[in-house]
Amino acid sequence: MMNDVLIKTYCHEEKLENINLRAEYINKYTFRLKTEQFYKNIKRSIKKRVYICKEIYQNILTLAS
Repeated sequence: MMNDVLIKTYCHEEKLENINLRAEYINKYTFRLKTEQFYKNIKRSIKKRVYICKEIYQNILTLAS
């Protein structure tokens, strides 16, 4: 199982409030990407990481209660 520090670091990096800033950053630099599909894959990857982080957080709350 992931240790506490690792979970905190992971969740800190993928906080939901940061997702719009990350999306704006990607939008600003889309001209560097080779294809539209690659851009879609990046956005999907970010959403997936945030979802996983939320799941981990919910599991921690469940275990703590």
